[in-house]
Amino acid sequence: MVEDGTLQQIMNSYLTNSVITFDTVEDMVESTFLIDGSNCRTLGYYQIGDNGGALYHIVEDNPNITGQIELDSGLYAYLIIENDTINVKQFGAVGDGITDETTILQTALNYGAKNVIFDKGTYIISSCLYPKGNIFGINKNETIIKFPNQNPVIEPVLTNSILFFLEINDFEVKNICLEGSYISGSATGGSAHCITLRHCENVSIHDVFFKN
Repeated sequence: MVEDGTLQQIMNSYLTNSVITFDTVEDMVESTFLIDGSNCRTLGYYQIGDNGGALYHIVEDNPNITGQIELDSGLYAYLIIENDTINVKQFGAVGDGITDETTILQTALNYGAKNVIFDKGTYIISSCLYPKGNIFGINKNETIIKFPNQNPVIEPVLTNSILFFLEINDFEVKNICLEGSYISGSATGGSAHCITLRHCENVSIHDVFFKN
């Protein structure tokens, strides 16, 4: 006969020592059996195979990490960086050329990975992004970061850029298209800068297409 509590202890041990697999982030959020200390992996963010799948650790207390996901159970999931690399789609970016994804992209850039991958897609931003390390696209024809046409708001002029690197050394930008687009009402009277570098050393930029 199983003693009181033994079965629950076995279940808890399984949930904290195994990696539970979910199809999507939504499935993970709706789960009722994850506990503090669980580990789980999603096969996609919105759907299986959308390159937004990730490994997560579940905790009871709010870890105060930007980008954490609150579950319906009141627990929190935070993404585990693997191989010092993250994909912006792991944070919910879609790259549909319509949605303003500035906040999502900056959250990914702030997360602490050395390498940030921008998957295939067109990523619309309404203010400049501040990378902390390497930026990799898939190729310069299929990965595009751009301001929307006739964007009226990018000020001041000193930060009027798609990518603004400040006091970052030893990094590269590769396989991406940066499209400035015309900024009406800007003090510059013209296009945004694609990349601004301030107090940076040992920078490699290659296979990058600058437009507008």
